[in-house]
Amino acid sequence: WVATLGGTVLQVVFSRDDQSIAACSRGGTINIFDARTGVMEMRLRGHTAAVCSIAFSPDGKRLASGSADCSVIIWDLKTGDIVGEPLTGHSDTVTSVAYSPDGRFIASRSWDGEIRIWDAQSGAAVCVMEGCRDYGRLAYSHDGTKIACCGEEGIVVRDAQSGELLNELSDIGYVFNVAYSPGGSLLASGGEYGTVRMWNADTLD
Repeated sequence: WVATLGGTVLQVVFSRDDQSIAACSRGGTINIFDARTGVMEMRLRGHTAAVCSIAFSPDGKRLASGSADCSVIIWDLKTGDIVGEPLTGHSDTVTSVAYSPDGRFIASRSWDGEIRIWDAQSGAAVCVMEGCRDYGRLAYSHDGTKIACCGEEGIVVRDAQSGELLNELSDIGYVFNVAYSPGGSLLASGGEYGTVRMWNADTLD
């Protein structure tokens, strides 16, 4: 099936049960589709600028979104309503959002390199830390104890609760994406010039 959104599609993600796909766009909307049929189940509107990143909660009941309007929104996927108030505090475009594996926290990072950890239930900011500047994604480790962030300065890995710097790679060029393996022992990165690298997740060797 094929679906057309109003504006460049910036990210697509599957729900954990593979039943739904969410897509976000420069047009500022988020569309939820039935993964098998392509039927649009829901359209979420609330951001005032491009939606750059989305993430399903582990139980599939909520969706987090980050936008060029500098906010993070949590959506109830049963009703399509915004849960609470938009999460504000970032001073630049939110380029990536991710749920912790247990669903208790949401991590977001902005163009200026700031990473914020939010309580997924209350919306309170529980930690603020520095990552990498400019565009790039972030990823939780499989056990939720670490966050890897990438961007212009390479890769930064921090403790997900305290923000303590655990490791960094600053001589590998611009990195756009990072992902932990399901087992947690490996970290993959994708960067400029078409380079994909695989790292030991603990040592970054």
